[in-house]
Amino acid sequence: MSVVSQPRRGGGRRKTPTAKHIATEDLGTTSLAVARFWQGAYAELVRMEEELLNQLEEMLPRLSPAARREAELTNVPMIAEHLQTFKYRRAHWEQRVAQLNGQKAHRP
Repeated sequence: MSVVSQPRRGGGRRKTPTAKHIATEDLGTTSLAVARFWQGAYAELVRMEEELLNQLEEMLPRLSPAARREAELTNVPMIAEHLQTFKYRRAHWEQRVAQLNGQKAHRP
């Protein structure tokens, strides 16, 4: 009898380099609409991760000591890492929107 391994949900997360995600975006786009799209998408993701982190921090005191420790060691750092990544990427797109707005304003 062969054993088929089941992938773990959530706990078996793979490290995906930030650069891989960013490579799917055109960082040097000259389209203001595209830059605004990514700026908005990352703003939403930042809000979502902040809400998740706040909810988790509210739940931690109600967990058993073992569950709380596991959440503090795994869930909290993972969400904090995602939040930081999304803030970094949002900042890039905010800067790109500002650059494109500046270029547009100087055109005759």
